[in-house]
Amino acid sequence: DDLSTLPDHRKKGYGKMLLEYIIQLARAENLDAIHLDSGHTRFDAHRLYLNLGFKIVAHHFALVL
Repeated sequence: DDLSTLPDHRKKGYGKMLLEYIIQLARAENLDAIHLDSGHTRFDAHRLYLNLGFKIVAHHFALVL
């Protein structure tokens, strides 16, 4: 699923609140991990993920034909 905040509503903490809820839910369900994919230019989103403890563990490559 794709998730993005509309530009007019960014930097208001909505993404952080949602991710904190997802983390809490995953812990309550005894899940082992949460995985995110993000566009390489989404620097603000990357900052949020890193601040919440996510680590960069891979690069995704694609060949458009």
